[in-house]
Amino acid sequence: MDLPPPSTADWGDIAGDFDLDYAFRKFGGQTYREAIRLFETTDLLSRVEDLSVMPDIAFRYYMLAYRDFVLSPRVFEVNYGIDASTAADSFLNLIMRRLETSPASIKPILSALLPAAQYISERQVEYSADEDIYGKFSDAMLRIQALAVAA
Repeated sequence: MDLPPPSTADWGDIAGDFDLDYAFRKFGGQTYREAIRLFETTDLLSRVEDLSVMPDIAFRYYMLAYRDFVLSPRVFEVNYGIDASTAADSFLNLIMRRLETSPASIKPILSALLPAAQYISERQVEYSADEDIYGKFSDAMLRIQALAVAA
């Protein structure tokens, strides 16, 4: 992706929100490739939390980087592949949460996310995502599809 990263203005007023300020300090100004590197080299759950608090434009930009990380072979190599299940589950949950709470924020990139979500939901075993821990990815995908239709 050759688009420039979201501008400071795209992030809005970060001063009044500790979580948003932290997300901005991690991601602000980061290019698409640099964002993928963040997912590979830093605490994955913290980066997912950062995504969850981002304003719309920043969320859409960095969510596409997250999608590409989750679909890449690197997800199975980073941290000896231990994070693959968390990455896959978090990806599905981020889509679901945004569709539930702010469908307009995710709708512009939904067509780019749904095929990835479908791919992941069909490969739960490959992602080593135990159903007892993560539930069924196929159930998450059904919920995503229903929410997408309503969005």
